[in-house]
Amino acid sequence: MISVYWIPLVPFLTALAIMFVRFRELNINRVAMSGVVLFNLVTLFQLSRWLQGFALDFKQPLFHWDDYQFDFSLHMDQASAVFLWVTALLGALVIRFSHCYMHREPGQARFFSTLLLFLAGMSTVELAGDIDTLFMGWELVGISSFALIGFYRHREFPVRNALKVYTIYRICDIGLLVGAYLQHHALGSTDFHLLSNNSLPAHVCLPVALLLLLSASGKSAQFPFSFWIPRAMEGPTPSSAIFYGALSIHAGVFLLLRTMPLWEQSVLARVCIGLVGGVTALLATLLGHVQSNIKGQIGYGSVTQVGLMFVELALGLNHLVLLHFVGNASLRCYQLLVSPSVVAYLLKLQSTASHQARFSDFALERMLPNTLRSSMFVLASQEAFMEPLLNRVVFWAPQWVARHIFGENRTLLEVWTRSMGIALALVLGISFGLGSSHPAIPFLSGLIGSYAIGVLGVFQMPADKRSLVLDRPRGMASQCPVAARLMFLSFLGMTGFPITPAFFGEDLLLSSAIHLHAAVAIGFTVLFIMNGIVLARTFTRMFLGKEWGRWAPVLEA
Repeated sequence: MISVYWIPLVPFLTALAIMFVRFRELNINRVAMSGVVLFNLVTLFQLSRWLQGFALDFKQPLFHWDDYQFDFSLHMDQASAVFLWVTALLGALVIRFSHCYMHREPGQARFFSTLLLFLAGMSTVELAGDIDTLFMGWELVGISSFALIGFYRHREFPVRNALKVYTIYRICDIGLLVGAYLQHHALGSTDFHLLSNNSLPAHVCLPVALLLLLSASGKSAQFPFSFWIPRAMEGPTPSSAIFYGALSIHAGVFLLLRTMPLWEQSVLARVCIGLVGGVTALLATLLGHVQSNIKGQIGYGSVTQVGLMFVELALGLNHLVLLHFVGNASLRCYQLLVSPSVVAYLLKLQSTASHQARFSDFALERMLPNTLRSSMFVLASQEAFMEPLLNRVVFWAPQWVARHIFGENRTLLEVWTRSMGIALALVLGISFGLGSSHPAIPFLSGLIGSYAIGVLGVFQMPADKRSLVLDRPRGMASQCPVAARLMFLSFLGMTGFPITPAFFGEDLLLSSAIHLHAAVAIGFTVLFIMNGIVLARTFTRMFLGKEWGRWAPVLEA
């Protein structure tokens, strides 16, 4: 009998096949389409079993260390079934559309493999039976977003925006990690089944709810993180359709829906969720009206609807949220897929129409005073000043760390070595507090192994390229493709990407830190996230962006 774990496993294996086997363009499309069709068949089969009353639960230990055990836990309920059905259907539609859209486009294998990894991560999130498993899919969705926003890696703006979106994702991941730590501290487990059977203490319930709200707001582009939506449209249109129009932007909604028994115990938490959604819906409506491109308008339209879903969640309208999700995801995916031809369509419509209706005289904004209208326009055109606000409140921390601890005038190997040293200092500090270095061994093994891969990647570069100072984007991926791949693997390992030893080691350290003060676990999480952001920034500076070729010595002189 086919188990439920095959749902995320099928797109994951298909992505690996495309990634490591060299296919021609036609064969890449065939393999990707075959994988997504099989993904749909397995999903429909499991949904039919669930509708027949079968309990689709799966739990498999992935890592074991003394008394610690990391389980890959899956569970299907009503929310999972709806989200999974939409994911499978729209995933097949987008991959079929990409067959023609990406024709003769360089990097086809990279595009389709990343898209399939996203489907694997999204289905893992939707089927997760505990927060630990959900975080695995959560991180896979985040790194897929980073790769697809920066798909056109030789352009400046896609790379810059990919790094900014990834930074927002990672900072908001602090909420999910610390929330999981607090739940584990209070209940002894992060299993979602415990949320409906146990009540968290009052002094824990509200902080956990606010931390989950932070993580959900970052992933779903809610206030004050809404400004990244138009910047995420730098990638290919099919990826924009499935990521920020249909699926990824609703991940925060699913997180709050799955953890609803936890935060619905607090009236203040429900008020905060409703306020965030209401403010986002109002602001996104204004921001959408001043966008100069169709993809930005559609993106903010989707953000508006997600904000309304937050309000519906705060009111306890779960079934309405699911219906709202199905309608919004389908509509936005269709709108983004047809957006390249919308201008031609409108021109044709204007040429054939006998008259054009005028609604401007009856618009609501015509009833407002001119001063208020002008103020609203300025507020919308400046994106409600959200980006400058976050630059001063949130983004200054990783920028300060990158500038003062790692330095701008450093080489790739120097930054990698300093990052390794900071991670070692964090681990040794926690080990000293615990009075034992035993829980740190898995983390250190993954960290040292990933660092060794990074050093190997540096020495795969020509001797004259190893000493390049990271003061500007270098775009070395085309000149040193082997080094770029090795450094990317090293980056994933040192930042604790799922399935890597450092990922399990990080979870083990956080679980062991229960015996210490909560501030220790929070501090470790924050510093580890900051360290990962600096590594991402370093990787993009060296290997992505405009290629710094043979004219570099002349220009530098």
